[in-house]
Amino acid sequence: TYFPAISHPEGLPLRIQDANGKDWVFQFRFWPNNNSRMYVLEGVTSSFSQSNSKLVTGN
Repeated sequence: TYFPAISHPEGLPLRIQDANGKDWVFQFRFWPNNNSRMYVLEGVTSSFSQSNSKLVTGN
């Protein structure tokens, strides 16, 4: 699965379902950074991190 292309800095909402079937909504956006962009997922909370503590680099 890949992230969708976005052309506006405000981005778009992404609904993601975790391994337990719980839906989470994040804002996928970017910040201009010199000649490139820095992509971020806003709204990742400690509850998401704790309930998905088995996440590892590359997931």
